[in-house]
Amino acid sequence: MLRVLLCSLFTEADLRRFLGSGEQGDEIVRALRGSIASLAVLVDVAVAELERRGLIAFLWTRLRAKFPARVADINPVAAIWGWSGVGS
Repeated sequence: MLRVLLCSLFTEADLRRFLGSGEQGDEIVRALRGSIASLAVLVDVAVAELERRGLIAFLWTRLRAKFPARVADINPVAAIWGWSGVGS
């Protein structure tokens, strides 16, 4: 579900910019270098990198801020990942 959500929100270039502007952005973007065949594969690699770095929780807050009109789509996916949004 996260892959579908992120693919609906971003192009490949937009996702790279979004990730690059966040916590540890330069390092995350460097980890995404190389030939990535599609947006779906880029999303999978990016999510794995965010998980590895313990940054998934920050993703939800940033997505809600960037896409306020899509909060109804973001929150259910965030809940699957254990994020309630309490205090955000």
